[in-house]
Amino acid sequence: FLAQDQNRTFNIRLAGREPKNWPATLKKIEAEWSKIYPDDPFRARFYDETMQEIYAADLSAARFVNVATGVAVLIACLGLFGLATFTALRRTKEIGVRKVLGASATSVVGLLSKEFLVLVVVGFGLAVPVSVYFLQKWLSDYAYRIELDWWLVALAGLGGGLLATAAVGFQSIKAALADPVK
Repeated sequence: FLAQDQNRTFNIRLAGREPKNWPATLKKIEAEWSKIYPDDPFRARFYDETMQEIYAADLSAARFVNVATGVAVLIACLGLFGLATFTALRRTKEIGVRKVLGASATSVVGLLSKEFLVLVVVGFGLAVPVSVYFLQKWLSDYAYRIELDWWLVALAGLGGGLLATAAVGFQSIKAALADPVK
């Protein structure tokens, strides 16, 4: 815990792991404090409480970012799903002709999905430098920080690619399995 007056902070480690003994120890420390600093009030705070106050803003920002990220991903997936639906409807005749001429469902799914995956890769390529720059700038404010590894960025890209594939895949498979006559 921390004991503070106007100009000084004392870090004191309480022996033992039993919190039930701490109030008695704190009373003894307060009595000694009053003898040495009679004009200064004794204010004791536990270190974990101090750390929690320091990082409270970061924790609330993290909650906000998590919610905003979830909403952004949901909107992006809905947009991809709508765009895939529109593209499949627009290319219905082309898909029908391809199927009549012997194209497999796999090739039709690949044809429709390829366009969207290219867009996801381009978007990822544009987002990586910007996000890495801001993440490193944000992490530099901390005394203890992690290094941003390449595999974290790759994992984010893989996750985005899988979400895009799932959003587009449904419409692509539906269009590929449709009867060419329709």
